[in-house]
Amino acid sequence: MLTSGPDLFIHSRPQHREGRRSGRASVPTCNRSGGLTRKPLSIVLNWSIQFFIRQRGLVALSMKLSEYQDLYAKLSTAEDIDFLAENFGHDKELLLVIYTQRIVRETTKKFYRVKAQARRLAFMWQNGSSLLEIARKFEFPPILTALMVLEQRKISRKQFWKMINELDSVKDRRLRRELDDVNRADIVYSPEGSARQYARGRWGEAKLHTWLDARSLQYETEKDLRAKYDKTPDILLH
Repeated sequence: MLTSGPDLFIHSRPQHREGRRSGRASVPTCNRSGGLTRKPLSIVLNWSIQFFIRQRGLVALSMKLSEYQDLYAKLSTAEDIDFLAENFGHDKELLLVIYTQRIVRETTKKFYRVKAQARRLAFMWQNGSSLLEIARKFEFPPILTALMVLEQRKISRKQFWKMINELDSVKDRRLRRELDDVNRADIVYSPEGSARQYARGRWGEAKLHTWLDARSLQYETEKDLRAKYDKTPDILLH
């Protein structure tokens, strides 16, 4: 297998065919449309929603591992992105990618532990705590916190994402205000965050294609491979 950086998802052909049904654990994550889906744990840890895989490799290409780890440790909140960019001159987009990776990893680790307390979350909300306050108390993404709370109120995931994307359609004033708050606060799992990550992933793929073409390397793209395999890397080298 050829890799560039620790986790860039490029496979040579023999490696790609092995272990297709390895029984890996899967965890919930946000998909392109903003809903939740299930992805293999190994993929989620390198960027759930398929985009993290590309981004982590691109980050690794641009800095030393020690530098990456240092920034990773410092990016504990979204506010840290602006602080590090303004005070230390780091590229804001790079910081956002690293922060996103950290949030996805931590969410993966915490998901089932927080979900087991969903009834408690809903009870707190019924008794006056806001969705954003609950998210901060449990150190969990605001969008996913809101989803867990409202699922306890018999609101389906489809209904939830419709409400998030069409806030004006929410009749309850408190709920509309709080959904707006979590939408603004969550720069990873909100529809806007997912759209930004998707665009960044496409950009990274295009850069990778350019790099391979410049070296006359033959490969198949993820689109080419979908007709042959259930799970695909971004690039399959020949």
